[in-house]
Amino acid sequence: CIRDSYCSEPTLASTFNKALALAEGEMMGEDSLYCGASFLYGPGTNLHRTPYGGRATEYYYADPVLNSLIGAEQVKGGWSKGLVMVVKHFSANDQEQNRIGVATFVTEQDLRENMLRGFEGLMTYGGAMGLMGSYNRLGVLGTAAEYDLMTTVLRKEWGFDGVVMTDWGAVHDRAAGIKAGLDLEMPGDTAICRRWILDAAQDGSLHMADLDQACRNILKWIDQYAKPADETPVDWQTHHDLAGE
Repeated sequence: CIRDSYCSEPTLASTFNKALALAEGEMMGEDSLYCGASFLYGPGTNLHRTPYGGRATEYYYADPVLNSLIGAEQVKGGWSKGLVMVVKHFSANDQEQNRIGVATFVTEQDLRENMLRGFEGLMTYGGAMGLMGSYNRLGVLGTAAEYDLMTTVLRKEWGFDGVVMTDWGAVHDRAAGIKAGLDLEMPGDTAICRRWILDAAQDGSLHMADLDQACRNILKWIDQYAKPADETPVDWQTHHDLAGE
């Protein structure tokens, strides 16, 4: 995988140019696959809601409709080359200060019309097959433990059929996350999370069917989308010019 996207989302959104977003996605696909990366961690489609949001360079803009339209084209561009983009950070990630402890309280209307709209566009129109969770809590629960968010909205309403992973170390409760629809812990296999899974499986609070489903999602993802490096030469000058545009 490539750790992050190009962090060009605000610049791209400011163009209001869907064709350019598609072209940049195609460029990302060619560059990533040439380097042997089948998955890219981005783009980010959270909203700019505070000047203290330390990850705003990874997010498009403050308007959810613009984010949805531009982001969907970028994802489609990468997907056309065979690159799976892992959209982030799901959801309500507004700030970095105390990012694991901060709790975001919103109405369902605000959540759906603003915070989730960009994600919905990238999933339903862009066809994204990867999703990364956020550090923050939504209400009192970590986002990865929110069944209504990770399963009801994402998989049942939007029809998402890919893998849901955490951001790095963004795990509040690994067993609760699996039950809610979280598949993959990143960077993975920490001792405490492994212990939580084993203990929950032993005491019956985590059903093996839920654990099996998470495993199936990951294995299917790898089987369908992981591929060796593409040895087709990349036109770096054209890509450089496109980046300048």
